[in-house]
Amino acid sequence: MKTNRLIIIASILLVMLACKVPHHKILSEEQNNAIQKPEGSTSENALDWKGVYEGVFPCADCEGIKTKIELLDHMNCTLQSQYLGKDPKVYTQKGTFLWDNTGQVITIIWNDSFGTKEMYFVGENTLSKLDANGQKINGDLSHLYVLKKALLVEPIVEKYWKLIEFNGSPVHMSPNQNKEAYFILKSDKNAIKGFSGCNQFGGTYQILPMNRIVFTGVASTMMACPNVDETWVATVFHKADSYQLNNDTLSLSKSKMGPMAKFVAVYF
Repeated sequence: MKTNRLIIIASILLVMLACKVPHHKILSEEQNNAIQKPEGSTSENALDWKGVYEGVFPCADCEGIKTKIELLDHMNCTLQSQYLGKDPKVYTQKGTFLWDNTGQVITIIWNDSFGTKEMYFVGENTLSKLDANGQKINGDLSHLYVLKKALLVEPIVEKYWKLIEFNGSPVHMSPNQNKEAYFILKSDKNAIKGFSGCNQFGGTYQILPMNRIVFTGVASTMMACPNVDETWVATVFHKADSYQLNNDTLSLSKSKMGPMAKFVAVYF
């Protein structure tokens, strides 16, 4: 009888202790708040980091992984991903995230069967994916691992930009040129397409903070057109790394040098 009473008391104590254990999400948030953070401004306390971040990550066997991550209150987050050119389905996932002790990097734990973890550096309106060791991804494609905050509507995307000036000189159509030189930055797949004066060209682009821009893989058809100057394509889209927009005039430049080319928006 005494033994039974002891077993009952022990069972009650176990239940009471179990009830005091907080939910995993709350525990993680409390642990995060308990982490000693550095003094001064950090991404966590100084940036408006909540919101939706979008981009297209590189993919080994598809055209790119269209990615959308939303950072929510209470350290919750969601993921939408689509394998472009391979699978039209949009995959969704939920998860939670924690800040590191620097207040600059978050670790996202996705609620999948593997408990997949990813690390991101939180910048001004950007999420930069880090490698498995929490280090910056380097290489020619490193800029493609940066997601940009979707609330920043890019005024230069999905517009028809007509070339009006190259290397400081006005641009005029040649007599044997059937249409004007132009380009368009497409929102879909971050593609650029245009006409150089004789040939069609295309590639990809990435718009970065502080009016920076990166063009990748820009190439054109190879039709010969006498007396048509197409050198602006190779010069501008292989060297330009920044842009300036003044009303409907777009300038593309390299670093802090003067504009290499100017374009005007044409509305049809």
